[in-house]
Amino acid sequence: MLAIFVSILAVSLAASLYQVSKAVAEAKMAVSPQDVYRFFIFGSILNPSLRFASIMFHISIITSLFGHLFIFVKNVDPLLPKIGTAVGITAFVFLSFLIATRKERDKGYLFVSLLTLSCAISGVFQGLVAPRQYLVEMALTYPREINLASTLLVFHVLCASILAISLPKAMTSHVTSPILFLVLKIRGRKLRMSIQKLQRQIL
Repeated sequence: MLAIFVSILAVSLAASLYQVSKAVAEAKMAVSPQDVYRFFIFGSILNPSLRFASIMFHISIITSLFGHLFIFVKNVDPLLPKIGTAVGITAFVFLSFLIATRKERDKGYLFVSLLTLSCAISGVFQGLVAPRQYLVEMALTYPREINLASTLLVFHVLCASILAISLPKAMTSHVTSPILFLVLKIRGRKLRMSIQKLQRQIL
């Protein structure tokens, strides 16, 4: 099951990176450091509670994503799965709050948000109904029996796969903005160095 998801994610990431490279190639103006800072702290969200909820959701979901790497570690501290469950609950709670309080309910946002909610809650329930090792074995191979844990896992992977497919369309801004800034800053630094070198040669 993991191999299927990773294959889908790899293709989706390739498409996203292509869009990023295209945006960088077509960009004519550099992004200011202030704009990127506002991007990372969600400065465009004026409501303090919504901004806090957005930051907490993104922190928890990123933590959860990196936590999935522990699937390749056979023996982990017994506390780790509980932490993972708590992180999943945190992501679910804050995203639910964001969906409930959002005034602009466009279909794309709702689609991605509900998929993410489904991923989070199915991951949480997996941790509650089955031991970690059992879930890891199923994830690395495939479910050999139909039960609540295997059903939740299949649903979790399905939602995650659909999210991965939607990545180039719905989530490019999460990748494009910071990369675009860094590339343009490097490009601008090289240009300044070239100008300074030319000035020294003239003088």
